[in-house]
Amino acid sequence: MPAMDPDYPDDIGFLNRKLLPTAASCGNHPLTDVSGPTSTIDGTPANSYKYCIPRNSNECVNGSALGQIYVNCPGLIVGGLGETPAQPYGCNGNGLVGSTQLGVGNDVCIHNAAAYIQNISQFSTNPPGGADFTGFTRRALVSDVGRIRMSPGFDNARLLPYNSWLLFGNWWSDLQTASAWMAFMPPATSTDGENRATFQRQTLSVPGMTNYAHAIMKFGYLEYGAPDALNCTTRADACVANQMTVPTTGPPFVFASEVTPPHLPPGSRARRRPGA
Repeated sequence: MPAMDPDYPDDIGFLNRKLLPTAASCGNHPLTDVSGPTSTIDGTPANSYKYCIPRNSNECVNGSALGQIYVNCPGLIVGGLGETPAQPYGCNGNGLVGSTQLGVGNDVCIHNAAAYIQNISQFSTNPPGGADFTGFTRRALVSDVGRIRMSPGFDNARLLPYNSWLLFGNWWSDLQTASAWMAFMPPATSTDGENRATFQRQTLSVPGMTNYAHAIMKFGYLEYGAPDALNCTTRADACVANQMTVPTTGPPFVFASEVTPPHLPPGSRARRRPGA
């Protein structure tokens, strides 16, 4: 994989790991992210369909370096499929529809994932103010649209009369057929006006803390592990918020493995209110 771009020091190659989810596949198989401070990966069957991205030297495998990606992809096509320039281990085709179909040989695709990837979404063509730049009028309706990288990139859905049911294509879920599926159309909901292009701010009460001007918090999401893991991405590394506001440039948070004890960024210190 390419080395880190010096203009974006927190990115891994072309991946914006702290801003966007990572979509990774081996052929039409999704890959599981096992990245983390104590992560390991090798070429054995126990690690099939997994990938690991080091943020520090010697993560994933001994001798690893920042900017590398390690993938265990069974049936990997070596030498490419005649594309120009040749991609001996890369993604043939694109992140939606690749050159390898029906599981006959596998390539590796790793890229930033969009907010509404691999699903059918609904959005307003006449949002308040005339434009929706933050996604507050959009919602996902159906996620089971077929195998990854075997679904048309410009597929569409149709509503039945009275907007009661949704008719859409399902592509190769069983690796045998493409078929038409139906889904019940949920009722429309009012928009909440939340800006979904950034992190949502939460007000927290911290018991036992008085006369302090700042607090540094760990946070995470349930879909990324146990509640006490506090992972906010697929990387097994707790996320730390150490600023009063979400930065408009640079990384929006730091990983716990990037923070010096006692959970403070390098060069910073705790600060008490005057007179405390």
